[in-house]
Amino acid sequence: MNHSGYIRGCIDRFDGNFALIELPDHAMLRLLRSQLPDEARPGDWLLIDQNGCWQIDEQGTESARQRISQLMDELFE
Repeated sequence: MNHSGYIRGCIDRFDGNFALIELPDHAMLRLLRSQLPDEARPGDWLLIDQNGCWQIDEQGTESARQRISQLMDELFE
């Protein structure tokens, strides 16, 4: 998928009806949880297109989970 023109962020956590999204510059974005796809979970990477539609970046999410798993394996060796 070509990500040009998209804004990316990672779901840091949910706080009641809100989701806190961490952007690449480490700024936090707070938005209504209802604006996200129903299956969105903390740790998921999102793409926000120019039309304001939010979608889960499956490839980005999987890549981040693999990096975290690898780091955990290295830490506990």
